[in-house]
Amino acid sequence: MLFPGDCPVFARFRSNVGDMVTTFIALSILTASALLVLGNLRMVAVDTFDAMTSYARRARQTGQMTRHVAYFALWLMIFIMSYA
Repeated sequence: MLFPGDCPVFARFRSNVGDMVTTFIALSILTASALLVLGNLRMVAVDTFDAMTSYARRARQTGQMTRHVAYFALWLMIFIMSYA
C-alpha cells in the first residue's frame, strides 16, 4: 500500500522545485496578459474590426473571397475546438 508521501508521482514533483517556479512564472505571465487584454477590450475589438474590414475589402478586390472565407472558417474551427 502506498501512502501519499511514498507515491512516485508526487515524489517527482517534490524533488524538482525548478519546474514549479517555471510553472508559476508561466501562469503569472498568462494572467497578466489576460488582464491587459481585458483592460483594453474595446481597443482590441476596434482593431479586430478594422483588420477584418480591410482584409475583406482586399479579398473582394482580388476576387479570392471564397478562398479567404474558407481559410478563415478553418482557423475559427480550430480556435473553437481548442476550447471545447
